[in-house]
Amino acid sequence: MNAAFGMPLEYPHHTNSYSPNSSILYIRAAKGIESLFINTLDPETVNLFEERLSLVENAFYDNFILENGCISAFIDISNGKAFERPFEDEALSLSFWNNIYFDANVARNNLNCLLDKIHTGPGVLLSSIDPKYRDFLGIRVRKGILTGMLPGYTLAALTENNHPEAEDAFNEMGKYADTSGNFGEYLIYDNRQTLSLIYDANGKQGDYTARFRPWEGGINLYSIIDYLIGLRISPTDNKLRFRPHLPNNWQYLEATNIRFLTHHLDLKLSRNGDRYTIEILCNDENHLSIEIVIDYPRDRKIVFDNHYLITTIEGSFEQDAAIIRLERLNKGSNIIQYRLGEKQ
Repeated sequence: MNAAFGMPLEYPHHTNSYSPNSSILYIRAAKGIESLFINTLDPETVNLFEERLSLVENAFYDNFILENGCISAFIDISNGKAFERPFEDEALSLSFWNNIYFDANVARNNLNCLLDKIHTGPGVLLSSIDPKYRDFLGIRVRKGILTGMLPGYTLAALTENNHPEAEDAFNEMGKYADTSGNFGEYLIYDNRQTLSLIYDANGKQGDYTARFRPWEGGINLYSIIDYLIGLRISPTDNKLRFRPHLPNNWQYLEATNIRFLTHHLDLKLSRNGDRYTIEILCNDENHLSIEIVIDYPRDRKIVFDNHYLITTIEGSFEQDAAIIRLERLNKGSNIIQYRLGEKQ
C-alpha cells in the first residue's frame, strides 16, 4: 500500500492511522455471532451487543466511505481525515465477507469505484506502484506489487457482485500459484513471481515478508471454491444455497460429500452446448430447503425444462441471475435442466 501511495515503506500506520479493515472484520464477526446466538442471550446483553455493533457500523459508513463510493485506505488519526484513495485489499474484503453482512449498495458502489480507478486488466484490480519505487532494490517492477490474498479478494468481489470478469479473476489464480499450490505473501504483477524480502542475508532477524503462509492460500482457496460451487449455509433454518459456475467452457464439475448438519450432498454440473444440468444427490430424507442461483448474460434468455419456483434478479454488470427454490430435497437425485437461448 505504501509503495503504491508513494509513502515511506515503513510508515507507522499502527500508531498514525485507523484502518477500515478492523471495522470490516468487527462487523462481519458481530453479525455472524448475532445470527447464531442472539436468541439465546439475555435482553441486557443483547442491548449492549447491538449498541456496540451499531456504533462500529455507523462509524465505518460515516467515516470511511468516500464521495466517489470507494472505501478510504485509512484515516489519519492526527486530523481525522480520510485518505482520498482506496487500497484494494481492504476495499475488496467487504465483498469477500459477503454482501449479506454489509450494505449491498455500498459494496456495489465500492466495486464500481475500484473498477473505475484501478482496473488494470480483465479480472485484475491493482493500484500501480508509485514511480519513486519502480525497480526498488534492483527488482524490476513497473506495474505493481500485490499481496498474495488480493487474487482471492478480487475473485470473491466479482463473484459476489455477479461481474462477468469473475472468470478472468479465476484464471488469474493459476498465474500466481507455485507448483505446490501455494501463494507468496507478496507477488509481482509484472512477471507473476513471488517477492520475498529479508532483513539480512543470514536470516537472523527473520523474513520481512513470508514465502508462504496459510492466510493467502486460505483466502484464495476459499474464493476458488466459492466461485465454483457458491455454497452458503444457514444452519438455524435448514437452508442451503448454491451458486455454481462452469468456467472456461468446462463440460463437467462434481463436488462430493458436502456436509451440512447430519446430511451429505453431492453437487454435479454438466454442459452440452447451451444445455445445462444441475444434479443434487442427497443421502437421506430431509427437510432441507435449497436455493440455486444461476448467473447468465443479460443478452441471453434462460429457459427451464420443468416448472420451478423462480425469481429473476437484474444485476449491475450486464448479467442477471435466476434463483430456483426447492422447498424440500428428495432422497437420491434432484435434477434441474435449463438452456440459454437468444433474446427475442
